[in-house]
This record gives sequence, structure tokens and C-alpha cells, in this order.
Amino acid sequence: MASLRGLRGNAEVDTWIERLGLGAHRHTRLGDLSKGTAQKVGLAQSLLVPPGLLVLDEPWEGLDAQARTLIPQIVAEVTETGGAVLVSDHRGEIAGLPGAVRWTVSDGTLHTRADPEEARDDVVVEVAVRRTDADLTMARLRADGHRVLGVREEQPR
Repeated sequence: MASLRGLRGNAEVDTWIERLGLGAHRHTRLGDLSKGTAQKVGLAQSLLVPPGLLVLDEPWEGLDAQARTLIPQIVAEVTETGGAVLVSDHRGEIAGLPGAVRWTVSDGTLHTRADPEEARDDVVVEVAVRRTDADLTMARLRADGHRVLGVREEQPR
């Protein structure tokens, strides 16, 4: 897939293999993979080159807990670089994607739902974690529907 996308070398491939935990399956045929692992391969393939539009159909389906926490982070990365993400979600897990515009279709009519972030009475809670746990902690917070306002290093006193 990397060759079809015009990539030379394996740097991007290796990045996504590591990030999505696909190392043990690097040489496994796609048809021999579990549904969740095949879904991670498809996600990696779609992200080899930064997409202008990323379409995710039930992206959490079949994924392990670690990979599930990456979905909000990946969506944020795509949108932060100017891309758009369209997600279909029948289980309500889209709530883990802060700032998302949500549409529903009923009786052939498109309805835009207000962003629950705007209706919420927010408070700010500061949390200190080890530097090595920061990325995973932020991904988990986002997956749980929290907004991560920023990351800063604590200054020595």
C-alpha cells in the first residue's frame, strides 16, 4: 500500500505498525487476521499519507482497548492538519470526539445536534502524570469524552 501511495522506504509504515500494535502481524496475510486487527491495518493504510478526508465506518468496532483510545487522537491529528473526518457511529461512541459536529437522519430528514460540549457546565481539572504516560493518558481522556486543553511541563520550584 505504501508503494501505491508513492512512499519510498518504510518509515511511515513502521510508525503505524508500532503505533497500532501490528508488529506481530507484519507478515500475516490480510485474510488471516482477526476483524479488529484487519481494521487496524486498514486504518494504518489510510493514514500512510495525511488524508484530506478520512472516512471511518464504526471505527471502534472490533478494536482492543489500546487501539480504541487512539481513535480520538488520530481524529484530532487529522483535523489539526487541515483534514476532515467523517465517522459513522451507531453506538454513541462519537461522544469521545470533542468538538465533533453530529448529524442524525430520521424520517429522511437531516438533523444537526448541538454539541454537548457547549451545553455542559465545564470545570478545569489539572492532572499530573509521568512524561512517558502523557500520550496514552491524553488519548484515554479524549476517548472518555473529555477535552484536553493543553499539556505543560511542571516547572521546578
